[in-house]
Amino acid sequence: EQNIEIPRVTLVDLLWREDEATNVSSSFRTMLTRLRQQVPDLLMITRSSVRLNRDAVHWDTENFRQLAQTKDIAALEQASMLYRGQFLEDATFEGSDAWHLWLEHTRSKWQAAHNEVVRGITDYYLEQHQPERALRYVERWLALEPWQERAHRQLMFVHWKSRQYESALSAFERCQTILAEELGSNPEAYTVAMYQHINHDMHKQT
Repeated sequence: EQNIEIPRVTLVDLLWREDEATNVSSSFRTMLTRLRQQVPDLLMITRSSVRLNRDAVHWDTENFRQLAQTKDIAALEQASMLYRGQFLEDATFEGSDAWHLWLEHTRSKWQAAHNEVVRGITDYYLEQHQPERALRYVERWLALEPWQERAHRQLMFVHWKSRQYESALSAFERCQTILAEELGSNPEAYTVAMYQHINHDMHKQT
């Protein structure tokens, strides 16, 4: 569906907390005016609703979705480059509880989608015996989101499949440090089990 129509009251309830009721109408009108000035064809506004014209702007999310659905390596690489970090990372307004739930869900959805894309890229280049190219994409992901444990596991996997055991174990230690510093947490059991498996495999080879 190219055009999405939303009741104005729904948008107000989503974007403002209940304790911000004062002057909400004025703030909402100001926001809509600024949006129309910046992207003239983006919104069609009535007294009761706001209609979003999706054809008026370039949507990275839609391009990402289309590229990610293909098995073509060039398309997957393009999709990965479209991912620049958390969805709406620079959003500064508080919003309602419903807004934060939606934002958290949407961020998790795109993170998971990007994880699948990177996994597809790394699997392809490992099968092609080009681990250095696989490594490039995993390291870029970690540069964008160093707290993403899935990215650290992917890095461990790439090093392990390349028989770079020490690097794989170092990647776990890096993951452990970052999670402690950034989130105050420990690696998941799956990550620990992966570390133990790689460590065991390394000792089998010596």
